[in-house]
Amino acid sequence: MTQPVDRHPYLAFLSRMRPETVGELAQYCEPQVHFRDPFHDVSGVDRYIAICAAMFEAMHVDAFEIGAVHSASPCTFEWTLRYRFRSRVLPPAPAAFVGASVVRFSESGRVASHADYWDASALLARMPLVGPVVRSVRTRVANTAKA
Repeated sequence: MTQPVDRHPYLAFLSRMRPETVGELAQYCEPQVHFRDPFHDVSGVDRYIAICAAMFEAMHVDAFEIGAVHSASPCTFEWTLRYRFRSRVLPPAPAAFVGASVVRFSESGRVASHADYWDASALLARMPLVGPVVRSVRTRVANTAKA
């Protein structure tokens, strides 16, 4: 069943989070919140905040758009991250990738765990040093799948 995005304040916060507000995650999360994505697997609200702060240092986030919310317990939802890398070498070309999240809330209504699922190769393919290698591997896999 699809629910409105403002069903839980945490989802509304994620959609408006900015570098200056990332510390406010602590208001929505349990102290030992578990966060996982393709690059991280950490416990503790301070570590989760540090990951989000590092994301804002590496890229300018134009928008974090929460799409369909599919369930409440656990809360599952789709999202799109629109961003531009912060680079001294390359022009900041706009990009986006999509993903899905599974969030479990504690009895107090705070976030106990948050797992993000997205294709990390889409992000890596845009990076200067590893990008060409990742794009080549993705092309080979796609061509193998067609055969």
